[in-house]
Amino acid sequence: MSCFAEYGFWSPNKRRRRLPQHRNAGLELILISKGTAEWEVEGRVEGVRAGDLFFTLPWQRHGGAHARELNLELAFVVIRTRHAYTSKPALTEWPEALGLDPAITRQLHDSLANRRRHAWPASPLLAYLIPQLVTSLGKKRDSLTARGLALAALGELANLVAEPAPNQKLPPSKNRVRSFLDQLPTCCEEDWTLDSMAAACGLHRTQFSSLVQELTGDPPRWMLNRYRIERARRLLSSAWSVTDTAFACGFQSSQYFATVFRAFHGQSPSQFQAAAQTIEQTSA
Repeated sequence: MSCFAEYGFWSPNKRRRRLPQHRNAGLELILISKGTAEWEVEGRVEGVRAGDLFFTLPWQRHGGAHARELNLELAFVVIRTRHAYTSKPALTEWPEALGLDPAITRQLHDSLANRRRHAWPASPLLAYLIPQLVTSLGKKRDSLTARGLALAALGELANLVAEPAPNQKLPPSKNRVRSFLDQLPTCCEEDWTLDSMAAACGLHRTQFSSLVQELTGDPPRWMLNRYRIERARRLLSSAWSVTDTAFACGFQSSQYFATVFRAFHGQSPSQFQAAAQTIEQTSA
């Protein structure tokens, strides 16, 4: 049996990907190289962004928190455990071919099994290892090179999560943009333009647009609409009218709001609201 259950790359494209709730046949490692997302692990939502390493354990049910994954670029690999889809002892039992000794498996178990947090700023070594591992697997599965890269990645992951996550050091301009984007969900209903967003960061519009694209994978207007639509989802689920929701989220008309909502979720605001109400009535 192979030491690796799944692996591959995601590249941004026009097709909106779905990431349904699922479990894996082992420990999954995901390196995000572009874009942002919200993923759910055992009912708990975590934000991920470019530069993060995200891991899930064999027994953890996880998937996208929203209907579509937009403009994500990532590399992923699932390193198989002997007992797939099962509880915590799985982390102490790995395929013999991987060559993990008992002391290392215990370190992995102690480091990973009880972590509530799954997204961590990737170390430079992990940022190198994960894409190299996926590329190696694409050439020859279970090669000596692939197993060596996997062992190195597991050791570095254990070291990464054993300590508090370090603050990423960014250039001042990029740091200002990231801080602005972190605050934008709380004020996304304001009448933002490209110029006003750039000015809030003390940047020219071209540089601002370039940094937003680099950090999130989206142009500024699309990112702004992403936050507005997320707010709209919450309001619609609370029985707000479509028109009231549109204006409360910064849209100038309910027609434009409906167009943007459909682009993100593949359905109209009314359809989304009806489905949300049906789920609520069913669970009541």
